[in-house]
Amino acid sequence: MSFQSLHSKIFALVTAILAAIAIVVMLTSQRNVTDTVMTSEQHAISNVLDLIQHDAAARWGAMLNNKVSIVRNGRRQLMQTGKLIEATLESYARLADEGFITKAMAQDLAREWINQLHFDGDRYAFVFDTRYIVLASGYPAMRGRDLSSINDYKNRPLAQSSLEESRDSGYSFAIYRRPTSTEPAGRIQQDFQALVGDDDNSRYAYFDYFGPWNWVLAVSDSAADVIEQIEEYRTQMENAVRTTLLPMKLAHSGFVFIVADDGRFVVAPPDTHHGFLDNRFDDGQTLRQRLNAPTRANLHGLQVDGSRGPWKIDSAHYAPLHWTIVAAVPENDLSAPARKLLRSQALIFGAMSLAALLSAWFFAARIVQPLKRLTSYARQLPDQALRVEGNVPHHIAALPDQHRDEVGRLATAFMYMDSKLRENIHHDKSKDITHAYCFLSNAPATHRDAFFAMLLQAHMFGAATDGCMFGFEPQQDQVILFKTISLADLDSHAAIAQLEALVNQAGRWAAYLPHLIEDWEQKVVQAAVNVAQALPVHG
Repeated sequence: MSFQSLHSKIFALVTAILAAIAIVVMLTSQRNVTDTVMTSEQHAISNVLDLIQHDAAARWGAMLNNKVSIVRNGRRQLMQTGKLIEATLESYARLADEGFITKAMAQDLAREWINQLHFDGDRYAFVFDTRYIVLASGYPAMRGRDLSSINDYKNRPLAQSSLEESRDSGYSFAIYRRPTSTEPAGRIQQDFQALVGDDDNSRYAYFDYFGPWNWVLAVSDSAADVIEQIEEYRTQMENAVRTTLLPMKLAHSGFVFIVADDGRFVVAPPDTHHGFLDNRFDDGQTLRQRLNAPTRANLHGLQVDGSRGPWKIDSAHYAPLHWTIVAAVPENDLSAPARKLLRSQALIFGAMSLAALLSAWFFAARIVQPLKRLTSYARQLPDQALRVEGNVPHHIAALPDQHRDEVGRLATAFMYMDSKLRENIHHDKSKDITHAYCFLSNAPATHRDAFFAMLLQAHMFGAATDGCMFGFEPQQDQVILFKTISLADLDSHAAIAQLEALVNQAGRWAAYLPHLIEDWEQKVVQAAVNVAQALPVHG
């Protein structure tokens, strides 16, 4: 297919326009869809993180309520046991008051009874005086101990604070860590973290002030059961969160995992991404280092390079549980909808472009086909005998009626040119001479004889017009320029040269003749004025 034809140019133009429109639309759509999807996915990830935090907060609240319930239940049991011991001590005190036994004997009996008290588990009772010395205890290691150096979890002196609170309000509760037999008195430094970290020695106790003897009665139990129950509930909570989050997918292959502040995975990444925390950011810092930063700031929209391309990272730190919730989504997932749209648009544009190109091909052929016919007709004109009456083909003569556009007007122009060529050329068969002529201008309306005489002088009998002669066509009142060509004496090239000379002279005189007529008319008018002025005036 030649690209010099109008058909090919129209087809190529339509193709280029369709391709440009398709590229612009697809690229714009891809960018807009990518931006929209990334924005919506970012909102979705933020919503997921918020929901997980809310869920963790709800579970943490439930765990606290459960912890409070467990502690309150344990306190109730300790209080009931303490009231029972207090009632026994009061009975011993009444015996002394009533004179049955002495006060010292009553206290000895009470201490002996307390030393023999045994409860289920690790619960026991003990009493101490205002010197903070343990007088009796169901736990032998505490007998005779000085409690003044033991602090509770609030870092207050255990014996002093419990004595003051129980004396003021009737009872008191405290959490502490009991001293062991290997710990000398006076060297026990405690805090809450040590209590939690040593379940075997972590205790909580009920204290009651026994006024008659200035004793403080205490019923103590191990906090290990409480801690164990809380840890069991925490484990159940982590398992529930793990069961919920492990199947969760963000976008197509994104995931959520939770890492504790101590580096332990509460919810681990999928097995295929077990080394995900070792991926690095642009500054070279690993994700693990960023998550373990002292500030533990939330990460939003950060990009980390992974083995499968860049990932978008968002995180949220939940301080009560010491959790960092991390959402990771590969960028390929975020751009996947845009790529899918691009492929579907490419298919649609391809189908539509094919239909449009086929239509353009046939439409261009419909436009070009009449032009091809006119071209063929124009090429045949030089080969025809213009001296005889022409016969315009039907398919050419019908073009002006079939096409009310430039094609029809072009066909009309060709047929007019053909008719004019035949009108201006006459052939004398007997002498084999052709008379060719061209119209130049209208003859003047007055003094025509003098004008033709002047015109005859102007071309000097043909010498100034390259062998062409002036004439007059009376029917159209036109001055013509004609030339007689002897075809018998000339070959085709010479005959064409003679015809070209006629055309050239006709063009020159057609431009010059109006000026010549105008000058001639002015001269005639001036001559008439001169004659009129020269005539005598009769009075």
